[in-house]
Amino acid sequence: RAFRRTVYGAPQWRAHRSGKRYFASLWTAWRSGVLRGLQLELLVVGLVAGLVTYLDWAGLVTLAIPALPLTLTGTAMGLLLGFRTNQAYDRWWEARK
Repeated sequence: RAFRRTVYGAPQWRAHRSGKRYFASLWTAWRSGVLRGLQLELLVVGLVAGLVTYLDWAGLVTLAIPALPLTLTGTAMGLLLGFRTNQAYDRWWEARK
């Protein structure tokens, strides 16, 4: 098969665990199909973020975000994730029995 997983021995595992592989992954990330598919969206978001940052830095626009919506949505998301995690753990525990 073309996409068979590599079986690691001790030397291959040491090379795989090295910190240098992260730099290799960064250089090859630009050939990723996901990044190529999201190229336009990433460019637009980056340009808008850069424009907003420049306008705030230059003092042309004063940006202010009220804390209440962020607080309420953060609390709701925390509770939701807590309940979902607990539910998933209960299902896992029942399957383990």
